[in-house]
Amino acid sequence: MIVFLTVSSVDAAETVAPRRATVTVRVFNQSGASSHDLGEAMSEAADILQTVGLDLLWLSCGDHDDDPPGCRRPLRPGDLIVRLGSAPSIPTERNVAMGYALVVRDGSPASFATVFDDLVRTVARRAAVDHRRLLGRAIAHEIGHLLLNDNQHGRRGLMRAGWSQAEIRLNRPSDWLFGDDEAFRIRAALTVRTE
Repeated sequence: MIVFLTVSSVDAAETVAPRRATVTVRVFNQSGASSHDLGEAMSEAADILQTVGLDLLWLSCGDHDDDPPGCRRPLRPGDLIVRLGSAPSIPTERNVAMGYALVVRDGSPASFATVFDDLVRTVARRAAVDHRRLLGRAIAHEIGHLLLNDNQHGRRGLMRAGWSQAEIRLNRPSDWLFGDDEAFRIRAALTVRTE
């Protein structure tokens, strides 16, 4: 009796989880957001970034003697900085940038982003949604720019340029995730940044 055993390499590949990486994010809260609100926002951002194999280690930093020791050490390639600040002015138009990431054109890893908490609150109020969840999504978006090391936007998903009030209210899960190509590029960048 002859028995044939067939092993599908596609099935085996699908069962292998992507390599996980940990990135330290130093958060400088210059907006006055409460620690509770900031904690909820960081949890939302972490949930989004876990979908691409990234675990975040958050450090609340400032100019205080009791800051965690990691706040004062030199930046390592896997470290990021997110500053929560206030916008210079609250725009009246509907599509506004709720933050920005500084990306260097020479190809060195980007590490600094700003999110305007007051602007996020205004957009959340206009859309009648929880500002903490929207803040977390804005933080995840800017971290996405840092990890992708560019300021390009996608046509859909978390990395799209504009988030309409209707999209924010509808809360479709696919609107708040990275696209497949973005996820692949982030995983590749993490391999380089965290080794």
